[in-house]
Amino acid sequence: MLRNPCPFDLKDSHKFRLVADLANISYKKGFGRLSPVAILHDSVEIEGPKNILHEFPDSIVVSLSESKVNENYREEVEVAVPYIELIKRNPPIAEVRFEVGEVEEITWKLKLELLNRPPKLLTEGEPDSVICSLLVPKSQGRNVLTQAHAARASVDLSGLQKGEWAMLPKAEGLSPIIQVLQMDSVRLKLF
Repeated sequence: MLRNPCPFDLKDSHKFRLVADLANISYKKGFGRLSPVAILHDSVEIEGPKNILHEFPDSIVVSLSESKVNENYREEVEVAVPYIELIKRNPPIAEVRFEVGEVEEITWKLKLELLNRPPKLLTEGEPDSVICSLLVPKSQGRNVLTQAHAARASVDLSGLQKGEWAMLPKAEGLSPIIQVLQMDSVRLKLF
């Protein structure tokens, strides 16, 4: 929670990275995001009381208006921050855009890698891969997956305590246009 500024606070300025919140975006059936999200400008310079600026997070989140899309997305959004009357933003508006097109759901197997494996670990069935559901551009289909030779699913086991665990792997090495919809968890037991 930001505190109230002191009336005699020093003026300061900082640059903050902008991040888009896609929570309000949904897609018409059979459509999805085909490209990474681009924000123009990717950062904002904020000038104002020093104690306020030093309490801001590293990134400023810009919220997109609710919409159900089936075509390329482009929207200008306000860079909204607390204490707007006490600060200056440059720029005050950012443009968010990404490509949208037809997608299909594909079931795929990713090689599983257990990182920082403790010596007294048992895995259910010693899995070497996990099944996941992926959303891929319809125009590229399985071709985009076969090109991802380095793709894998990993679970970092550092700091794992004794007991039974079901852990969700993290997909790595996939093209940024592939979205992971669902992934099998890995059951582990540490003695």
